[in-house]
Amino acid sequence: MIKKIKDPLIAISISLLPLLAFAQGMSPTASPVSGTGGISTLLSTVNNLINWIFVVLILFGVVFILLSAFSYLTARGDEEKIKTAKNELIYAIVAIVIGALAKLIVVAVVGITGGNAGGVIK
Repeated sequence: MIKKIKDPLIAISISLLPLLAFAQGMSPTASPVSGTGGISTLLSTVNNLINWIFVVLILFGVVFILLSAFSYLTARGDEEKIKTAKNELIYAIVAIVIGALAKLIVVAVVGITGGNAGGVIK
């Protein structure tokens, strides 16, 4: 039971390590609340949060694609395991597509309205 939980957690943790690289470009004096305040600061903060969630969603999608591929390869001809692995792959791909479409819709709406929405398009 613990091995079933431990292995995916290790894989997910390792796949999230590249997120630490995002911190390298930040300067200690940079602040998202510097300058003007109000609604633009709120929109900028929400946009940053959405961008982080999007990156995590894509990473989880890739991890689950790899896990479903591993399940498929280790099925050894068992039809039930193959069917489960195919379903996992479909769900992971659907999650990535939905996440990409959600991000695309935000960018398209901001582009159509001509606004910047707190820095959605940089």
